[in-house]
Amino acid sequence: MTLMNRRQALRLSAKGLAGLMATFPLLKACAHPMGPEGSEPTTVAGDGPTPIEPGPIDWEEFLSQVGELAEIQFSPDWNQEAYVEDVRQLMARLNLEDPFLIQAYADYADQVRDFPEITQVHHEPTFEVTILEFEEGEFIPLHDHPDMTGVIMCVSGTVDVENFTLLEEPAEDSEFLLQRTAQTRMRSLDIGTLTSRNSNIHSLKALEFTQMLDVFTPPYNDDRSNRSRWFRRAVNPLPGRDEIFAAWER
Repeated sequence: MTLMNRRQALRLSAKGLAGLMATFPLLKACAHPMGPEGSEPTTVAGDGPTPIEPGPIDWEEFLSQVGELAEIQFSPDWNQEAYVEDVRQLMARLNLEDPFLIQAYADYADQVRDFPEITQVHHEPTFEVTILEFEEGEFIPLHDHPDMTGVIMCVSGTVDVENFTLLEEPAEDSEFLLQRTAQTRMRSLDIGTLTSRNSNIHSLKALEFTQMLDVFTPPYNDDRSNRSRWFRRAVNPLPGRDEIFAAWER
């Protein structure tokens, strides 16, 4: 039985665990689209761990291998692009029918009105994993992930994602300038990434019931949560500056 079928079968009767992270700053949500719709992410070359062997892996093996990869964040020359690509490859091999994931998604209950249910399912000092469940039309506004990388999979459903990079140049008539780096419609098994410097700000809107899986490195802590920000942007880009938008903190 697939995750979606199992979830639908239990949907009316499940009294699942509460979304523990629903009141946490920024609610632990993130994703970065891969590029043009239907395309594969570009592999970024760089120093990194031994190439990952192909083949499916279970939940515990996934956590173990991500934990090994995550140690590289303490290197002074940490290549974040190479790191998120390695984690993306691991996530692509994860067995989504693993009993832990089946139960984790089945335990969800729709308890937060007009906002996705988000629950942390694994946390250690170097990384964390969360699962998200969106009802149709639920939306996470623009937000950032301070000093963090993220890898996100659309397990089922369809979600529109916009990603932006915060520009360092001063803004004249707004607080910030944001460069839109991608607009992507993620579908089942699509995986995206973000780094602390590129495409770190994003929004997500589900077009149907949608399940997602996130890996954040490093994990949220009090400091990173307190520094997280929500943004609003102008509807149209600045005159003569394609994909550059004025933006303000909410």
